[in-house]
Amino acid sequence: MLTYDRLRGDGFISLGVTQASKFELSEELKTNNLYSVDYLHAFSSLKVNEFLINEDVFDIKYGQLEQLRINRASSHGLHTQTTESSVHVSRLLHSQTRRFEGEAPGRSLLEPLYDILTVFDTSVWSVGQILHDFTFKVYKSKDIENLSTQDKQQLSMIMDFMFRTEALAMIANDEDLTKQGTSVSGIKDLLDFVWDLLSGAARMPKTVIKGQESGTITGAQYDVMNYYSRIVADQENEMKPHLEKLIRMLLMAEKELGGRIDPETLEWEIQFNPLWNVDAKTDAEIRIYLLNNIITADELREARFGQFGLSDTLKFSGDEADLRELANSVYKGWSGANG
Repeated sequence: MLTYDRLRGDGFISLGVTQASKFELSEELKTNNLYSVDYLHAFSSLKVNEFLINEDVFDIKYGQLEQLRINRASSHGLHTQTTESSVHVSRLLHSQTRRFEGEAPGRSLLEPLYDILTVFDTSVWSVGQILHDFTFKVYKSKDIENLSTQDKQQLSMIMDFMFRTEALAMIANDEDLTKQGTSVSGIKDLLDFVWDLLSGAARMPKTVIKGQESGTITGAQYDVMNYYSRIVADQENEMKPHLEKLIRMLLMAEKELGGRIDPETLEWEIQFNPLWNVDAKTDAEIRIYLLNNIITADELREARFGQFGLSDTLKFSGDEADLRELANSVYKGWSGANG
């Protein structure tokens, strides 16, 4: 789903479920009569014929996706059956991180990267050409002027083969053979400029793009910390609500392992594994500071790591549904107090 989101602008997962009674895909999915969760299928916006979005600016659900018209074509050999269904958004997981106002489908990540990838491709090709012709030989002879065009081409091929494969060149006294080199001064600055453009467009540090050891950073690598912190934010804001919805469905499914369990009766939350750890030197300094009471943990966190903290574990917890219910309660209370 996330891959399709980056590639096509929208990523979806269809929730294949069995319910206690007959249902239509256009109806909202009710978890209290859910039997089982049978399958999950990821697909992109290429399967979607129409997005139905709430466009009422005075509605609390303004801008949210409510219905989809999905192409459900199936092929069996040479026979193709084309059908279309209206699907309620509750029967899907939907990831859309880039959308312009007034547009229903999302924007592909390749759109802002297209120009810089073109420049990068040109840079790679140009450097390859420079390396291919890094050195070349110049042959001077007074007899060249008397040769026809065909003879010059034949002579060029023969001498090119000989001078590339043999270390010895046999020429006359009045002929001259020199080697010329291609100047590469300034090429590093140009390539660094291209890397900076790619890094900015991809929102990834160059050290990460070039393959720095994953998960280990020093206290001074604030750009890498910022990158990992952004991934943690994406995990919490984008991935976690979808995972929580799946877990709630599995808990409420009567035929799943353990039977139906009300999620509200359990204390549970999703915590992602840490993405990085500090290097040995930084870890030793932290332990020395703390063991000798030179500085408190809060002071050390602020002085050494700023907003990032000593780990990438966020302090926020709780189920997305609980937070949504709390927000709705606050909204209803505010609406009642203000008429």
